[in-house]
Amino acid sequence: LQYQDSCISQFVIQKCLDEGIVALDIHDSFIVQRPHMAFLKENMEEAFRVCGLISIPPIKDNIT
Repeated sequence: LQYQDSCISQFVIQKCLDEGIVALDIHDSFIVQRPHMAFLKENMEEAFRVCGLISIPPIKDNIT
């Protein structure tokens, strides 16, 4: 499970870097600037599919 988590994280971070977006991953979460949240969520879902996971957990926004 830790390997799958690292694959998802690597995928998301690389997609963000490719678009010039700074993303910080903390355990199973990511921090991005508010304007990039939709891009982040889209790529988190794509990362699950690319990494071969069938069940995609709900992704919540934790805006403070």
